[in-house]
Amino acid sequence: MEIINYLYHAVLFLFVGFILTSIIKSKSIARIIAFICTFFSSVSLFYLSFEIFINNKVIKEELFSLKPMINSSLQVSIDSLSALFLIVIALISISVTIFSLKYLKAYNQSSIRFYPFLFLLFIACVGVVCVSDMLFFYYFLGNDDFRFMVFSTF
Repeated sequence: MEIINYLYHAVLFLFVGFILTSIIKSKSIARIIAFICTFFSSVSLFYLSFEIFINNKVIKEELFSLKPMINSSLQVSIDSLSALFLIVIALISISVTIFSLKYLKAYNQSSIRFYPFLFLLFIACVGVVCVSDMLFFYYFLGNDDFRFMVFSTF
């Protein structure tokens, strides 16, 4: 399997976690799903990052192109610095999820709304680190309008 597929798996686990925690209304099941999806996403990011460090690789892949319209394309580029930040994102995401399991037990309904936005924040963090095109970087990072990272932390 190619190394870039681990990035796709990590984002897929986060997206599945976002969808499932948005649908499920049980706090205990949402916590379990949040932990499982974040754990597998973090493991995928760890493996991807360590493979890049060990093999000293740079991964560049174009996912889709908008060049005929606006001369931009969604390109994923991961080098050693990006891999280091992916390790930091994986550590923080699993730490925040583990901490939130016990912390949010005191709150009634707000914990149900917490996990979908947390998954959006993790997806946006991975997107900011991996995207090499400025337009899509701006889209993931955000500004005062609603973009991924700003919307998920609002």
